[in-house]
Amino acid sequence: MVIRIAEFDVAPAFHREPATLTAFRAWIASQPGYRGGWHATEIATGKLVAISLWDDRASVVALKERPFPGGALGAKPARVTIYERVESLSEEP
Repeated sequence: MVIRIAEFDVAPAFHREPATLTAFRAWIASQPGYRGGWHATEIATGKLVAISLWDDRASVVALKERPFPGGALGAKPARVTIYERVESLSEEP
């Protein structure tokens, strides 16, 4: 399992468009290898972090070949990091 973290200095505009955000979330959830994800916003600054879990790095990289069918979102993260070693803090597998 890998975790992808995308950091935005300003939340992308589509996060203020409920229909587009809902469509994007449904699309990303349907992608092969996707295991789950979260968006977290720092209210005071408007910064946003998008965290997603994937089966493997290949699943994340393959997204470049499968663009969002709703069109370009203009979401350009300031930083993207993929962590390949993921360990649970709980005792559950």
